Amino acid sequence: MPDRTKATTISAILFASVVGACASTSQARDTPRPQPTRQIINSSVGVIRIYDEPGTEPRIVKASTGDIWATLPTVFEHLEVPADVVNPQGLEIGTQGYRPRRIAGERLSTFLNCGAGSTGQRADNYEVYMSVATRLTEQTSDSTLVHTTISATAKPRTVSGSTVVCSSRGVLEMRVAQLIVDQLRTRR
Repeated sequence: MPDRTKATTISAILFASVVGACASTSQARDTPRPQPTRQIINSSVGVIRIYDEPGTEPRIVKASTGDIWATLPTVFEHLEVPADVVNPQGLEIGTQGYRPRRIAGERLSTFLNCGAGSTGQRADNYEVYMSVATRLTEQTSDSTLVHTTISATAKPRTVSGSTVVCSSRGVLEMRVAQLIVDQLRTRR
């Protein structure tokens, strides 16, 4: 009888452990994800609303601010993003109200998350309006902070519907920094 009682007790403990683990997993899954922090930046490109998403943080590039500034028109040209707002005093370049279909030949959903609908990714199927700005801040004589910000909205192309706010996937910000580095290498 004592062995049977011991086995029953062990079974009860294991059952309670499994139930407890399932309950804690369920609670963790139902806990809402923290919302990204929203920032509003006034720039020469205009007011840009951005959300802190993975990959959107500024990058430090090991080069002088002047050398990086000289590469930015080529970087924007490579991305096929117009650089129609240029502020040399503020070391900022970008565009406002840009309506791309693709960026550097790639679908907009590569760069933006506008949600999905019955026809797929809204970034690819809706009319997208973007503002893109890259601002440089000198850190040291040979180190520069490169901060690219993106603000975008999308609305249906053919039917009436609500405008949705898009968030950056962080890809364009990383691509700008990488293209700057690539341009600096080719100049040397």
